[in-house]
Amino acid sequence: MAKLEQEAHRKAALALSQQQETLTELRARTGTLLTAASLVASFLGGQALTRHGLSIWVIAALVAFGVSVVLSIYVLLPKTGPAPSRSLDLRCWSRSRFWRLGWL
Repeated sequence: MAKLEQEAHRKAALALSQQQETLTELRARTGTLLTAASLVASFLGGQALTRHGLSIWVIAALVAFGVSVVLSIYVLLPKTGPAPSRSLDLRCWSRSRFWRLGWL
C-alpha cells in the first residue's frame, strides 16, 4: 500500500511541476505580447492620430490596446493561493505524514 501512495505522490508532484512550467511559459509569452503591443501602439498610434484624428477606428484600436494591456498585466501579476472552487485536494499518507497538494 505504501508503494501506491508513493506513486500517487510522485505523479502529483510531477503534475504540479508541469503546471508550473506551463505557467512560466504563458507568462513569458504574455510579456512578449505586451512588449509587441506597446511598440505597435507607440509607432502606429501617433501616426494614426495625426493622419485621421480621433476617428472611430482609432478609438477602437486604443480600446483594444487598453484591454490587451490590462489582461496582460493580470496574467503577469502573481496570484496568491488557489481559488476555492478550483483547488485540487490530493491527500496521501507517506511515511506517516499527511500531505496536501493544491493547484498553483
